[in-house]
Amino acid sequence: MQSTLEALRLWAFLGVFAAALGGLAAAKSLSARRWLEAGWLLIGGLLAVTALAAVYGLLPIPGAILRTANPAVSATGARLGGLLQYPNAFGAVMAAFLLERLMRLARMERAAFTRAGSWRGQRAGALALLFALALLLSESRGALTAALGGWAAGLALLRGAERRRYAWHSAVFAGAAAVLARGLAAAQLAPAPVPGALALAALS
Repeated sequence: MQSTLEALRLWAFLGVFAAALGGLAAAKSLSARRWLEAGWLLIGGLLAVTALAAVYGLLPIPGAILRTANPAVSATGARLGGLLQYPNAFGAVMAAFLLERLMRLARMERAAFTRAGSWRGQRAGALALLFALALLLSESRGALTAALGGWAAGLALLRGAERRRYAWHSAVFAGAAAVLARGLAAAQLAPAPVPGALALAALS
């Protein structure tokens, strides 16, 4: 009886939550879409920032980093799982958030990267870098393969200037994330806090 009631509460909550999201997505008002985007970015940002804070020793999260001496599990000896505590799932989630940001950046107008546009482009780029870095640190081959497939689909959907921006932004963030990930992997996700944080801030 207790298990049944707990399952009913869980699925009732998920149903209400899904209905609310569906209502916001179907709404024609701009404010509803903004609320939906804000919630999406809040979740993604929370997952990425807390995971990287655990890497830099700023936030102790039990199970955020999987450490192992088995090379079949991790090539570097440490994999990032963040609040999800499971690197493969964490990598897949970060891949989804990264692709959404890359598509958003590709479709942004030039004004989004200026003061008049509230620097929306720069904020989207900073989040894309965090998502790319978190994806690489998860060492999830499946998530990386899925991300590459999604990236190729995005490239096929875009045209003209949007496609060029998409490819350019992807190359920049992949390169910057790879540089950071290499240093963090060499330290087995236990870098010196100050130099590591400065490197992240510089590339952001």
